[in-house]
Order: sequence, then structure tokens, then C-alpha cells
Amino acid sequence: MIFILALIAVGGQGGLAPLEFSVTESRHVALESTPEFSLPTPTPEPVPPERPVADFNFANQIELPPMAIPPVAVSSVGDTDSADAAADQPGIPALGVSATAERILTRVSSAGGKRGEVQFALAWKNVNDVDLHVIAPSGEHISHMHRRSKCLGMLDVDMNVHGESSEPVENIRWITHAPAGRYTVLIHLFRIHSPRDERRTQHRSPFELLVQLGSEQHVESAAVAAGDQIAVFRYIYVPESIPAPQRELLRGQIEELHLREEQMAAPLLDQARHSLNQVVRQRLLTELVQRYPHTDAAIEALQMIDGEVHKR
Repeated sequence: MIFILALIAVGGQGGLAPLEFSVTESRHVALESTPEFSLPTPTPEPVPPERPVADFNFANQIELPPMAIPPVAVSSVGDTDSADAAADQPGIPALGVSATAERILTRVSSAGGKRGEVQFALAWKNVNDVDLHVIAPSGEHISHMHRRSKCLGMLDVDMNVHGESSEPVENIRWITHAPAGRYTVLIHLFRIHSPRDERRTQHRSPFELLVQLGSEQHVESAAVAAGDQIAVFRYIYVPESIPAPQRELLRGQIEELHLREEQMAAPLLDQARHSLNQVVRQRLLTELVQRYPHTDAAIEALQMIDGEVHKR
């Protein structure tokens, strides 16, 4: 089953330029790679049981271009396995700055999810299955098929696999020690669960995305439609424990890295598109996803690898 998706790139913190193109959605690649900027790793929290999913292989570690980066300080709060960190603790943001943010966070808490130093919470208002993916700074792809990254990002709420809720939410968060770098968020309407006589009105799912980046919080509003649309949001996060001048320098370096990678990734995608050898084509696409995971070309390549949607 092939879905043609119109990719919407929305600039986030750091001002990465938006681009548009058509892609074919694929749902099985998960990556492990070298972080863009390393933080000391806290003690991992237990991973919740996962639903059985298709087998997949982790990619080899990614070698990103070298950058002169100032040292990254460690957050003052260690990772925790408690139900919800207190709002007045350093490194953990207070509850929402708006009624919308509070409503989304309430859904997350009710579903058993946690707040975080970096957090992406997706809320929508029908029984459709809308999926949240986050590509971590390392390039590792967090989703329902790979719930926890090596840098301790975790999908701790995944809803509406069977259309069980009319007020669903999905949540990916780093409780503390969130790595500096690029965060790419993908939102896809995978399946419509509405009754057949309601599908004409439910083929499109408006959503709200709560974005928490340290003490900065805002809500994105958009919509995805079945079979032809995926929403992409990009953000840059630099921990507030780094002095302001170094933070601005680091943010600028990340933006420059992204622009360079977009330029290097595009020729690889073009080469793969024109390859008549299926084995060579797959190798080029996989290499592109591994080397430049945050680029528009890599996102398109990710969808082209098998040409079909894979889920559950």
C-alpha cells in the first residue's frame, strides 16, 4: 500500500528553512548513531513493555562533520523514574503557559506519560491513529517501533492503535539531560478508525503539538490527512546551563551544519532516484538516512526505502 505524502516543513527554534516536496511513507527504519553533542549519560529508567512489531536492524554509527563546539554542561537534575517531576525543580519546566498547553499536559499525565526538559506531546480530537515520531540529535528515530533512544528520549504514550479514544495524545520526552542539537518531529495520519459513514469528515485530523525546549514552551497547530500529508517540524535545542554567548555560538554552528548537510544530501537522493539497480538504490537511500538524518532528502529517502507503510 503506497501513500504519497506532501511534506510540510515548519521552522522551529533556530530558524531552519522550510522546504516542500512529495514523498512515499515508510515506517520501519530506526537508527542509532553518534550524538551531535555529548552529555554524560544518567542511569537509564526502565523501558515499558512494547507491543510486538516487525523486526528491524539498527544502522551503523554516524560520523558527522567535525565542529568546534564549546563544552556542554550537565543539567542540575538527574533523570528520575518518579511519576512526574516537581514543577519547581531546576531543569523541569512548570506547567503550561496557556490553557491549551495545560490541557495537553493533563492528557499526557492521565495516559501515564511524563513531562520533560525536552518534550513533544501530540493531541488531536478524533479516533484516528495519528503517529508521532522524533528524530533525536543523534539521528536515532523514536517512534512506536523504537520507543527509547540511547540518549534516553522515550515514547511513553502511544494511543489509538485501535481507535480507542476520542481525546488521544502521544508523548515523547527527555526528562532531563536532553542532548543539544536538532530535533525533527514527524506527524502522520496512519489510519482512519471512524465509521464508514463518517470518513468523509474524518479523513483530515487537525492536531496540536506541545513543544517544550527547556523553559521555552509553545503549541503548534496544523492538520494531517490520510494518504497524502505528513507534517514536519524542526527545532534546535541548546541547554540553558550553557552561558548565553556560547549558546548563541552553538546554535549558529548547528544551523550551519544543517545547511551543509542539506547541500550534501541532495545529490545522494538524486543519484538514488536515477539508479536502475534496486540493490544500489537501496544502499544509497540507506546511506543517506544514516549520514544526514535531519535533512529533507533523508526524510524522503526514509519513506522510499521500501515504498510501503509498515506498522504493527
